[in-house]
Amino acid sequence: MKIFYLITAAIILICVGPNPVHAQNAPDTSATIQFGNGQSVVIDDFSDQIGVQPKELVTVTVRFAPDAAAEPVQMESLDGGIINGPGVIAGDGTLTFGFQAPGNSGQDRILLRHGLKTLRLLFWVLSSNPENNPPVVTPANQ
Repeated sequence: MKIFYLITAAIILICVGPNPVHAQNAPDTSATIQFGNGQSVVIDDFSDQIGVQPKELVTVTVRFAPDAAAEPVQMESLDGGIINGPGVIAGDGTLTFGFQAPGNSGQDRILLRHGLKTLRLLFWVLSSNPENNPPVVTPANQ
């Protein structure tokens, strides 16, 4: 029976992995998304989906604690789109990068790994049919 529990625990560890996404409401972290038209939104709840147009280029600025300056951040686009930026927290505690959404509608996740903290930004590329879109954060509704 011990072997069964050990094997089950090993399978769970393999499936979940050693680096789960931590709480999406990090108290010392927020993000500002600036859209191509100059408007912007600020989120501190990283479970909110941000609505973007197909192929839209947005600038994302994530504010970390000030003592994180000069530390690296691994950035990964999981579902498409292009991330462009240095991946290092600036002296003022911010990480700024560009994200170009893909041309197809749907969810696009970006993982940001800083030390032991993993944040997930959720973008939704809007469909031309509004009925296909979930509730999203945009400058018009924030």
